[in-house]
This record gives sequence, structure tokens and C-alpha cells, in this order.
Amino acid sequence: MKKQLIVAALSAALVTGMGIETRADDRQQLDATVSTLNTVEVKHGSNDVVYARIAAETGVSVETLRKEKSDTGLGFGGLLIAHELAKASGKTFAEVVAEFKAGKGWGQIAAEANVKLGALVKTAHRVEAKVDSDLREMEKRVARERADLEKKVAALNAAAKHGEDVVFARISAETGVAVETLRNH
Repeated sequence: MKKQLIVAALSAALVTGMGIETRADDRQQLDATVSTLNTVEVKHGSNDVVYARIAAETGVSVETLRKEKSDTGLGFGGLLIAHELAKASGKTFAEVVAEFKAGKGWGQIAAEANVKLGALVKTAHRVEAKVDSDLREMEKRVARERADLEKKVAALNAAAKHGEDVVFARISAETGVAVETLRNH
């Protein structure tokens, strides 16, 4: 009987410990994803893509997100998580931001509001993946547009060269000065 109690106590401690470990892992994943989203604008300068994805996820307009980002100093990841925490906890965005600015981490704010970190991590990962996909597509489109522009410039240069040849030939015919002499002057 005593052995069974010890085994049960150890099992409960192990399960509790695993829960804490999972929560710590979720907090680390959340912090890492928030950090990644915060640096998207630094790496790519593509704020519009990120604002659009956060707006789609949170239901908050891009204009409001721009103002909140400016007013709070939060990065994109913080902006997303603050809105998701507000929605899940029943708090206002301003209340969540105030807690964060007071020194609480996103994981702590979520835990105190009984918001599951796993759901926040999934949301953050989903937005991060969509932003990455959107940025890759944008880079492909820009590369195609650049290639098209280079072709058009090459065609214009060729037409200009041909036009220049025609002009020099006409001047040469009228003046009797050789085309090469005209080109060199």
C-alpha cells in the first residue's frame, strides 16, 4: 500500500512536471515566434504584408494596427499576441499591453488569464507561415517584373541604336560627312 502511494505520488509529480515543461516549451515557442514576426519588417521591409495578415487573423483594421504599433512600440509579433490575448481573455488590448509593459511576459499574461499557450503558439505560427509564403510570392513577382523591365529596356536601347543609325545615315547623306566622323563628334 505504501509503495503504491509512493508510485502514485511520483507519477503525479512526473505528470505535473511534464505539464510545466510543456508550458515552458510553449512559452519559448511563443517568444521565438513573436521575435521572428517582430523582425520581419527589418529583414524584408514588407510591412504591408504583415499588417494584412495580422488584420486577417485578428479582425482589426490595418489602419488601427498601424496606429497601435506606433503608439505602443510593439513589434508585429507583440501586436498579434496582444490582440489574441485580449480576445481570448476578455481584456482590452490596452490592458494586455499595459501588463506587458509592466514587465510581464506574454506567457505569464496568458497563464494568469487562463489562456492556453498552445493556441497562441499555433496562431503565431500560422501567421508567420502565411507571412513567409506571402513574402516569397512577392519576391517571385518582383523578380518577374524586374526581368520584364530589363527586356523592355533592352528593346528600347536596340530601337534607340537603330534610330540613331538612321539619323546619322541621313545627316551623312545630306552633308557628305562620313557616319563614323559624325558619331565621334
